[in-house]
Amino acid sequence: MILPLGRHLIYLYLFLNSYIRYGLSELHSPNLSENNTTLLDPPILPPIPKPPSPVSSNSTNQSGNLSRIDNACKPLPLTPELWKELKLHEYLLTYPQGDQLSLEAYAEKVGATNFVCGIGKVCDASQICMPVSAPDWYILVAVQNWNSFSNTMYDATGFAISILQGLVTSIVNDIVPHEPDNLAIQSTLLGLVAGLFGAIPGFLYPQGLAFFGSTVWPFVQGGTGFLSGIAWTYHNLYAILPTDELSKTNDISYLLSKAQASTQAMLADTTESATRAGISTEKGLYGILKDGIFLNNHFSGSEMTEGDIQTSISRVARARLLAAIWKAKGYFVVRGREPCTQDGPNGAYSDDQMMSYCDQDGIMFQIVKSEEGELIEKFTWAHLIPAKYNLKFEYFVIHSWSCQQKYLTYAYDPYLNSLLPADPDAECIVSLAVCDMTREDIHKYSKKHGLLAACQKIGMLPNI
Repeated sequence: MILPLGRHLIYLYLFLNSYIRYGLSELHSPNLSENNTTLLDPPILPPIPKPPSPVSSNSTNQSGNLSRIDNACKPLPLTPELWKELKLHEYLLTYPQGDQLSLEAYAEKVGATNFVCGIGKVCDASQICMPVSAPDWYILVAVQNWNSFSNTMYDATGFAISILQGLVTSIVNDIVPHEPDNLAIQSTLLGLVAGLFGAIPGFLYPQGLAFFGSTVWPFVQGGTGFLSGIAWTYHNLYAILPTDELSKTNDISYLLSKAQASTQAMLADTTESATRAGISTEKGLYGILKDGIFLNNHFSGSEMTEGDIQTSISRVARARLLAAIWKAKGYFVVRGREPCTQDGPNGAYSDDQMMSYCDQDGIMFQIVKSEEGELIEKFTWAHLIPAKYNLKFEYFVIHSWSCQQKYLTYAYDPYLNSLLPADPDAECIVSLAVCDMTREDIHKYSKKHGLLAACQKIGMLPNI
């Protein structure tokens, strides 16, 4: 920086130098006016060079598209689209020494001190330019959301497992003892539990389900340790299940407890590894924040209370677990076999061992079972479905029929590779195969060959 006194000395030097130069030229040129210059004209000073612009401590030479950030302190709407528009994935990928820079070191580099994330920890990006400016602030906001998501998933595992333990134990005691003892029951239960684990984000953030369904499921599937925790439990402990009912019930509860422990441990390890890995690596920020899935507002302000989550998980889990066991054991729905002229509600059967329902059009639906070529219509535990599990037969048959009509296939499940919704009335939450006896071809064939043969050969129902 040039001080005022120094500037005046420079002007004086240049003026005297010009005066001497023009004074000497006068000795050789009697007419100074030829150059339109007089000794009183001020000297033409060279422009003073501008000092170099200050270099920001977090400036980089990344290839990200930051042209939209005309004001680094003006926040833009938090969306995955903004992440892609600013090419923040490239920004992270090409960050100087990003393959070695941990999350905490990166945060300190851009001005965020004490930004420590992990299970049991809270990292807060604060407001933009307090002190971190764009684009790094957007990255830290995404990290904050990812950390919140991971911690919520970790905490939710505990009460989700307690709910599922109670349901599984109850279902095993009420229904499984009446079924032939084979691996289908336990396999079905554990498979459904794995699916319900993956559904937890939908229960936690119902407002963001549309977003979560297509973007967070791959993260849950491969990045949280949830499903791998279930898989580890299944492969290492499932083979030693005993065959007697009491031990089987206890061991399924034990399996779920082990699933909780291993799942939480894997989630904690995954989170810790992500914070320590280089931010430009797949295991670090670049990998966990890819596509901007956590740059949004769905992780705050829409969370359900613990009681709401428990109620929601319980309602969906009851229906899913029961329907899954029924499908595994050859249960299906018969539609229009008998007229609604019986002694029960709306003309359905009054026998509490039969699972039937008559709709407003006078068409009867009945849940039955195919077992070794025989049609089973009565079940000693049938009364427990509405009385204990608070689920009506209407719920199972109407949802199954609606799902089958929409997707034109039997027992369709759209949630095998996506998040379950928290709403038990969402489409296809339960989807038993329906044999439609109102079809003339099925009805005609059944008169001669019986219902099972008609549903198998003409209706082409699977697994009956």
